[in-house]
Amino acid sequence: MSEGNTIGIEQLVKDHTAELVAYAATRVKNRTEAEDLVQDTFIAAFKSFDTYKGDSTPRTWLFSILRHKIMDYYRSYYRSADQFTDTDGFFTEDGDWKQSAEPKEWETEEHLLDNPEFNTTLLDCRHKLSDNLFAVVQMKYYDQLDADAICKELEITPTNYWQLMHRAKLKLRDCVQKKWFNG
Repeated sequence: MSEGNTIGIEQLVKDHTAELVAYAATRVKNRTEAEDLVQDTFIAAFKSFDTYKGDSTPRTWLFSILRHKIMDYYRSYYRSADQFTDTDGFFTEDGDWKQSAEPKEWETEEHLLDNPEFNTTLLDCRHKLSDNLFAVVQMKYYDQLDADAICKELEITPTNYWQLMHRAKLKLRDCVQKKWFNG
């Protein structure tokens, strides 16, 4: 790597770190993980700087690397041993709702997603999800990937995906119900 390339990478770091960290922070659970992913992005960019052809802007190139790093992060979690969460708190042994966990009807005329305070509550609840549930919610509703793409990215079966989505929705609903409607 030439000295010119090192200077080029230094400029990319100065120009794009803040927006890359902000992007990553919305896709993983904490800022430290986001900063680590951005650091990995710059390391990968440094290693492949000589092969960067300039077909896209440097910003687009860096975001592409970061998106791949985020997917690798999700995939590595799913390969770990402890990826499943239980929903025993919601159902009886027969599969019926426990009375204390049964969903309540949310009667409101307000479109809740237009309410900034509700969105803060929802984001707080989303961050309380386990990593595997957080990942599928993030990919489905924030990255707007379809089920097939999520299964492919995480290397999970469709059945596993739907179970994770179901569990995530149960936990989100329970959290929102407790914090917003009963709080």
